[in-house]
Amino acid sequence: NREARALLDDAGRALLSWNSDEDANAVGMMKRAVALAPDDARVWGMLALSYMRLLRSAPSEQQEELRQRGQAAAA
Repeated sequence: NREARALLDDAGRALLSWNSDEDANAVGMMKRAVALAPDDARVWGMLALSYMRLLRSAPSEQQEELRQRGQAAAA
């Protein structure tokens, strides 16, 4: 899916910024990409990575939920 691939590329660039707002944007992009291409392992992998990156700046009360979401996306 061309749109999912574009979202994958955009999310990768967002994660390169090392900015927590961009990490959150990457999660949103990858959720949309998963909806467009649910059988694409690269999309799921980038969603998992995006959750793990967002985890580093998340408040402690949100960290376990983000960790679980990242693990679920990677499974």
